[in-house]
Amino acid sequence: MGQMRITNRRLCYFVVYTPNWTSIQKIKYDEIFWNTKMAEKLKRFYMECLLPEIVDPLYGKRFEITDIREPEYIKEAQRKKFK
Repeated sequence: MGQMRITNRRLCYFVVYTPNWTSIQKIKYDEIFWNTKMAEKLKRFYMECLLPEIVDPLYGKRFEITDIREPEYIKEAQRKKFK
């Protein structure tokens, strides 16, 4: 959906090929799905995860996994996942 949104496409083909079989699915762009499920989550991820790291990178200084910024909503989702 993201690539279709960015490239202003309304249709794409998702192709999986192996030597034994091939699957082709026609995927239609869904504006409602984009607006209700994707847009706000992507904005939040950009503003709270990517942008702070672009402006003030922490991870590249020591290369410690603990240097990666994790907003509280991500930590909460991880806690729920592993309960």
